[in-house]
Amino acid sequence: MSDFDDAGLNARQLEPLENTFFSALNGHISTSTYLVPPSDERKIPGDFETFYQNNTLWEAAVTAKSLHHGRRIRLDSFFIFEWVPRAPGLYWTPEAKFARAEAKQRIIKIDQGRVVYSPYGKQSMLDGGIGNIRLNPLVVHGNELMFMSASANGVCHQGFPIAVSPDLYTQIIDEIRDRGAVVRTLVGRVRLIPKELTDLYAGYIAVPKLYLQVEEATQPFQRKSRTIEDFEISVAVSFQGVVEKKPGIYATYVTFDPSTPASFDEAINWMRDEYVHSYEGRILTDFDEQENHFLEARFSLRKVMQLDLQEADFNSIGVYIGSVHQFITTQQLIQEQTNYNALGGNIGAFGKNARATNVTQIERSQAKSSPRQPSKRR
Repeated sequence: MSDFDDAGLNARQLEPLENTFFSALNGHISTSTYLVPPSDERKIPGDFETFYQNNTLWEAAVTAKSLHHGRRIRLDSFFIFEWVPRAPGLYWTPEAKFARAEAKQRIIKIDQGRVVYSPYGKQSMLDGGIGNIRLNPLVVHGNELMFMSASANGVCHQGFPIAVSPDLYTQIIDEIRDRGAVVRTLVGRVRLIPKELTDLYAGYIAVPKLYLQVEEATQPFQRKSRTIEDFEISVAVSFQGVVEKKPGIYATYVTFDPSTPASFDEAINWMRDEYVHSYEGRILTDFDEQENHFLEARFSLRKVMQLDLQEADFNSIGVYIGSVHQFITTQQLIQEQTNYNALGGNIGAFGKNARATNVTQIERSQAKSSPRQPSKRR
């Protein structure tokens, strides 16, 4: 990408390994707070405000702090993705902007339009709000909900988390998986994860943990072309490997175009077989609760959402992590405040063509690359 052609290639002093892992795993584990239902379900009357762009929506949440719990809002003509930002709203903070700029100093090569960062550059991009996850259905106060993302543009991690009913999910998921996204105008109420739990992640989450519980979904008021929109979903893993002769735990991510089926497999294979392998790596965390892409991932998202991390998992990686007790305690607190469980064990898909597998090891794709393969950051 031309934006990065003039970036310097000077690497900075390497960060302490435990700090890198703490940042990645803390964001990973904070996802489990979606297991806790809002404590106050009262309906708050009043007109709704309409939002047309991601930046104004997150400005209301982060800067103006006007998106209080129970507020009714409308998202006019937003793309809906089946993935959720791994750190919702982080992308729009000043700290994240600085982290993305910092990553430009950690590019190792630009090859045929692909920008390849060092593991430290990758971590800077993740600290900059890059990355998405895919979750199984949850039950909140007796209601099944599927967590997704609504974005005014084609970039999923810049969007806002939404929770939709099984009926709506069934109506849209086939089209999403066929074409990458659907466009709808959404009306619903803002929900806030209880403050007692968001405080546990004060060192990582710079924005309130909000999502929109959708009440209405109608055809878009504004036409948006999925043909020319440059869709982008990014997914990240942490891995144990050796960088510049220093063993430790590092991070990486890849982007793919959800409207091109082969793009996901190609991106995942590249990340595992080329990038992580080049650092003698073993993958520790993943990004998908519905499908298991890395059997060796000891800190899988599925395990996190099932509140099943054990101290032995941390001991197995042979690196001292000072916050192990915090992670285990956090699990216990979430379990205590949870009055529902993730549905279906390892299965999490609705709709006639929805797919969810218990254990699927993805091998190198035999499919030919699609001619529509936009340049992506790697």
